[in-house]
Amino acid sequence: MSQVNLRVLAIAAATIFCLSGSLFAVSVAVGPASCQPGLVHFPTIQAAVTAVPPGANVLLCPGSYPEQIHITQSITLRGVTVGNSGQAVIVPPPGGLTTNASDEFGSALALQVWVDNASGGPVNISNLVVDGTGNGVTVCQPVITGMFYENSAGTVNHVAFRNQSGNNCGEAFLAEGGSASPTVTISDSNIHNTDYGIFSQNQVTLIAKANNVDVSSAANGVAITLNDGSTNTVSGNVIVTSFWGISPVRSATGSVSSNTVTGGFYGIITSSDGVSITANKVFNSTGAGIYLTTPSVSIQNNDIAHANVGIEFNCVANPNVIQNTINEAQTGLDQVPIGLAVTNTFFNALSQRVGC
Repeated sequence: MSQVNLRVLAIAAATIFCLSGSLFAVSVAVGPASCQPGLVHFPTIQAAVTAVPPGANVLLCPGSYPEQIHITQSITLRGVTVGNSGQAVIVPPPGGLTTNASDEFGSALALQVWVDNASGGPVNISNLVVDGTGNGVTVCQPVITGMFYENSAGTVNHVAFRNQSGNNCGEAFLAEGGSASPTVTISDSNIHNTDYGIFSQNQVTLIAKANNVDVSSAANGVAITLNDGSTNTVSGNVIVTSFWGISPVRSATGSVSSNTVTGGFYGIITSSDGVSITANKVFNSTGAGIYLTTPSVSIQNNDIAHANVGIEFNCVANPNVIQNTINEAQTGLDQVPIGLAVTNTFFNALSQRVGC
């Protein structure tokens, strides 16, 4: 056999070996035996994720699952369509949610889905609903939380989060890192009727893209919070808020770009110099479209429309607030330090610039 043919066979064998993990991963189903016939079936999601080996596929048949789920190893958790139905819904158990974890700050959490220091690879979750209706929590702690990725990598895709509320402290999605410094992606998902939407903190890399986040029903809703120690890419999200849209905090790093934020007192409020704010569209802010408290953050090429204040400088001499467009504002730039040269474009602003 020629040396060329041997090489081709070696490449083919290596390819088959690499693919075998995904082609032959164990798959099980949760729900009635008539759904996904031929697979082993489990009566609950927790029973399935506890029993399967790492890397398994756990398929959720349409229906309601009253559980608090704890995942500690790599799996794929995915809702499936059967006939004319494709909605697997995780709801609180009878009697409501109980405290089952705490975050790095010691806050008690009542988690619906907890991905806890998962071993063996990523945890990927898709095509299901996490509904907090009937959570039974009436105080701020434990914090009602739809899904918590704790020091675990993975992707969340096409998941609907709703009704993580009732105590003014509920949040749909929380990602927190640690020594593993994991990357977590949440994309193409819907969040509504929650107090807080997406939250990242500690040594975690968060990618949040193309999500719909509506916290307008909350008294002080915040759609996306990027807390200390996190690295973030937040892009292409559509946000409706009652209070704040996107809030990068202090030592958070990364970028906030190409998002659309509607409503709230502040569309984007930042105290982080490490998170750039670029090419966002911010509408209908009753306070300021963008509010900054930090001297060097890049705020560029944003479109702000119909706001009381376009950009609030808070008397901070930040020279990197440039090339933004402000249309229809009582004040275009407010509390700008005297002598600070920044170039922005204004339309229909009653006052383009007000100094400190």
